[in-house]
Amino acid sequence: MLNGSEVLLGVSISSLVKRKGRWELTTTAGSILTATDIVLCIGAGLPKFLEKFSLPSLNLQVTSGQLSFLPKTQH
Repeated sequence: MLNGSEVLLGVSISSLVKRKGRWELTTTAGSILTATDIVLCIGAGLPKFLEKFSLPSLNLQVTSGQLSFLPKTQH
């Protein structure tokens, strides 16, 4: 999923809809972005986000966790 992905940081979304299997995001700056998959890093703000964009049917839940990758060190 990460191959060829674009990472956008600090983007505020004004609209989020799914059309014909693709997500369409409109930013508060007026840019329109489309993608087949999206990753929202909004933590505990997820329920409010889902309510704002009328997306309760996505069946998502707030969880916490961390994945760390540390390369093997040579001694």
